Amino acid sequence: MIPDGSVATGHGPDRLLECKFLHWGVSTYTDADLNHEDRCRSVERRAGKVHDDYVKAAAKLDAAHCGTLPDERPGPVERKLASLGPVQPLVVGHYGEMGGFVDELLELAAVAGATKHWKSMRCRDPDVARGIIMQVLRRSWGMAAFRENARLIVRRLGRVGDARASAVIRNSESTHHRLRRVYENAAEHHRCMITTGRNGRRHFA
Repeated sequence: MIPDGSVATGHGPDRLLECKFLHWGVSTYTDADLNHEDRCRSVERRAGKVHDDYVKAAAKLDAAHCGTLPDERPGPVERKLASLGPVQPLVVGHYGEMGGFVDELLELAAVAGATKHWKSMRCRDPDVARGIIMQVLRRSWGMAAFRENARLIVRRLGRVGDARASAVIRNSESTHHRLRRVYENAAEHHRCMITTGRNGRRHFA
């Protein structure tokens, strides 16, 4: 029940924010999502569940601590949540795509930046500066999300096939080679230095 942040929009109460990150999987990127006519369907589908998840959590707290029965909803926690407005989702997908409240947050940041800096940017008016800032922010946020997701994969691959791990989770030789290729490709994307030692093994720095 603790949101990741809040933002003042300049009109109305502050918005509560919740960040969610999607990783590749059959449940996150379903065939229906991939074949859907709308863009970024997976992240938008996840974004649509964020506020409902908060409502369910509030109802559980009411039932556990306030004695609220199902037919007596909403309880005090759920009413307090409703008074704060919908929880706005910030969802980032496996490929760096974004959905939910991200576009509106991007617009708010661009308007604020353009209003303050359009003269120092040597733009004709704030509208021109807003378009430039939106383009820069969209590219910057997308690349940051994509880069950090790749870094997470690289860090986790170091645990695959660990000699201390249970034999149940050890990989076969073919799987090990496949994961090594994935590791090398990810390292190349992030300009990691690959060196070969005397034993012929590759080391990543």
